[in-house]
Amino acid sequence: MPVEFRLFSAALAALTCVVGAASADVVVRVDTNDAALAGQLEDIARSNASAPETRFEAMRQARQAAIVLDDYLNSKGYFRAETSPSVDGADAPISVVTVRLGPQFRIGRVLTEIDGRELAPGVREDVDAAVDLSVGEIAIPDDIFRAERSGREALQAAGYAFAEILERDVVGDADAGEVDVRLKLETGPRVRFGKTYYDDGVRTRRVYLERLIPYEEGDVYSPAAIAAFNKRLIETRLYRVATARIVDEPSGLTDDGDEIRDVRVSFVERDRYTISAGASFSTSEGAGVSGAWTRRNATRRGDILDVRGVFAEQERTLGADWRFPNAFGYGRGLSVDGQFGREETDAFDRDFVVVGAVLDVERSPHIHYAFGVANEFSRETDDMETRDLHIVSTSAALGADWSDSLLEPTQGWRGDIRGEPGWVLGEENTPYFMTLGGAAIYRGFGEERDWVAAFRGRAGSLIGAGTLELPASRRFFAGGGGSARGYAYQSIGPKDDLGDPRGGRGLL
Repeated sequence: MPVEFRLFSAALAALTCVVGAASADVVVRVDTNDAALAGQLEDIARSNASAPETRFEAMRQARQAAIVLDDYLNSKGYFRAETSPSVDGADAPISVVTVRLGPQFRIGRVLTEIDGRELAPGVREDVDAAVDLSVGEIAIPDDIFRAERSGREALQAAGYAFAEILERDVVGDADAGEVDVRLKLETGPRVRFGKTYYDDGVRTRRVYLERLIPYEEGDVYSPAAIAAFNKRLIETRLYRVATARIVDEPSGLTDDGDEIRDVRVSFVERDRYTISAGASFSTSEGAGVSGAWTRRNATRRGDILDVRGVFAEQERTLGADWRFPNAFGYGRGLSVDGQFGREETDAFDRDFVVVGAVLDVERSPHIHYAFGVANEFSRETDDMETRDLHIVSTSAALGADWSDSLLEPTQGWRGDIRGEPGWVLGEENTPYFMTLGGAAIYRGFGEERDWVAAFRGRAGSLIGAGTLELPASRRFFAGGGGSARGYAYQSIGPKDDLGDPRGGRGLL
């Protein structure tokens, strides 16, 4: 017996499940041996329950619970379930909902119809794969809604930017306990990217903005390409809002009949200058204040200039970092930095001037690497001597990040390794090679990953010179909040005759 069913989203049921406190004033009688399902229905019915004072209130509460249960069961594929509200008890009325489940319907046939232009090769197969409704699986309404959205998104990903859902028919056979699903989609025109235009008045040079474009003029439209463009614009940190979208009217047609749509980019620029300040206190490293001044887009090529200073018990420094993101194409940036100041630690005192440059390359969303050079002039004083040093170094670094979040990871891992060959120039040129790497692993627990176990380790090695021949700033020290918590800063490792940290050639 074919019967046409309405499909409800589970959103209402989900919302109802999480409010209110449990009460014993609603009884659910259900014809099932599934104790878990019966308990779940009773919890849902009781979620907003209160002790009724009259039979009228009890019946009103039973009717409300029956509506909620009916929608919930519909969302789980029980399209023929019947819920009957009633009241028991004379002196102390109790709300009662009697439930007859009926069959849990399953998917019978699935038919996807596509109206519009002739599809490009392979698109039909992509749409069928995206719909992903299998014969015999439980007919969950949310899954059917998701399937039709996925079908439309598959068309849009193939260049049909204006693909729409025209119709959805779900027809059930009550005797067989099955539903047949027919989805009807419309392609609309296939779209190719045209020219890219920017709002008037934007300060950034066009040559820089064009490095961020992830598509070529004439490429088939892709929502992923537009999303990537928007992401790249935001990553520049130059704009409060940056939105790229295809325009409403076509600018032409290709020989194949595809529409050409230009892309319009709108901006709201951030303030050019930012000033920040902070203060800190640590029982191991003392008190201090810091400040920074940031200038954005000074050359109109997306650059960011940071000038920062620290005045603390162990450190007094002033430095500048001038970054040119995407200087050599997207994901290939250059930064130039310089710093001078003084450090005073238990291990050594150091006055220094350092200048350097780093080329950073983002190979993929998960992999990046960098190459750098640095030139340092310093004067170091330890318990043995004072030395004037000239250190020239190069570096190469590789980083990988397969965690699920940059700031609050709950799953995955990340790691990095850096190598630095250098030379201490003077009366005797002393070469060295430093390697330092680390990794962190994150594992979340619970349905919402409310608990996370995190494991972190670092290891390093220095070769090419004796410990005391190396500059103190290049030796390894351990201890403190960023290293081994529970130990004082620089307190772990070799010490001299006075008990001061000396630093080592290895770190674990």
